Amino acid sequence: MTTIQTHLRKSFAAGLCFIILAGCTETSSVNQIDSPRRDKISGKIGLSPGVSPESVYVWLGGTTLKTYTDDAGAFEMTLPASGRVPPFNVTSSFDLYFYLANYKLSSTPVFVDDGQFLYSRGEIGREGMLINTRYLQELLIINTLVQPAEVATSYRGPILVEVSLAAFLDSVVVVFPKASGDKHGGILLKHLDSGKIFVDAPDNGFTRTVVEKIGREPSQYAFDFSFKPNVLPSGRYEIIPHFLIAQENMPAGLLAGLGENVEAFGPNFLKIPIRRKGGQFVVRADQIGNQ
Repeated sequence: MTTIQTHLRKSFAAGLCFIILAGCTETSSVNQIDSPRRDKISGKIGLSPGVSPESVYVWLGGTTLKTYTDDAGAFEMTLPASGRVPPFNVTSSFDLYFYLANYKLSSTPVFVDDGQFLYSRGEIGREGMLINTRYLQELLIINTLVQPAEVATSYRGPILVEVSLAAFLDSVVVVFPKASGDKHGGILLKHLDSGKIFVDAPDNGFTRTVVEKIGREPSQYAFDFSFKPNVLPSGRYEIIPHFLIAQENMPAGLLAGLGENVEAFGPNFLKIPIRRKGGQFVVRADQIGNQ
């Protein structure tokens, strides 16, 4: 073998060795790339035709994870950055709840393992999204009538607030925490221009709690509204009567996630998401005050 042939053979062997080593190094680098964290789930909620799906409460049962749908009904939920902590550090199943007070409570199971969601399980697809839009079934139709619907700030006289309730399909249990005779007490007034909340508490005589089973035939309930002259600022209001809607299979902790004492009469009651119709009320400034 000539000197040139020997030199070429050595060069080829060295080059082949370099290629093999380079290939091994590249493979090792690829294997070290971490797969994306599966720390998010998302989906979309639908309601009755023409009803906004915004602000439906979404809660991962038994945890502090919660969120609300946007104006299109979409939501996204993210596990904490340190996901490998109880209760997310072991393989577990959780119920994901979708809550709107006068719609039927709905849920679907989701699975978590070692700080990450397990995709392609149940109704969660391989991208971490609900496979289909989750539609909620309406339970109770709520209409509020206010007469007169517009008064001056100095108005003196009665104001009728009447709530019409009708079950959409099956009967629904409704609780009126304060009642006296045929009147029900406790309304909240939301100033639509500023967002401020005003309360009109029932008189001392409203001591009974009334439980009603509402059927498909509309039932009317009158609320006591003691309008006081020159107390409410002028503007547009929504009048919201205080009553509670019973839901079957309501899990412990769901309402607590909405806020403190949300079922009690007071501003926190408005943290309970619900769909109502009517209730518009206007307080106009007196003409003398505008001069």
